[in-house]
Amino acid sequence: MPQSLVKILVHVVFSTKNRADLIHPEIEAELYAYIHGIVKNNGSKIDHR
Repeated sequence: MPQSLVKILVHVVFSTKNRADLIHPEIEAELYAYIHGIVKNNGSKIDHR
């Protein structure tokens, strides 16, 4: 029986207006964990090389 396999890689870049430094170091790890949780709950994976 034939089988089709697909792998889609998406490169997403977040930036603030005028590249303002708005993500303070004390919340950075928590913010990244929150984003990772959203991605994981949607059945995807983050490759953070």
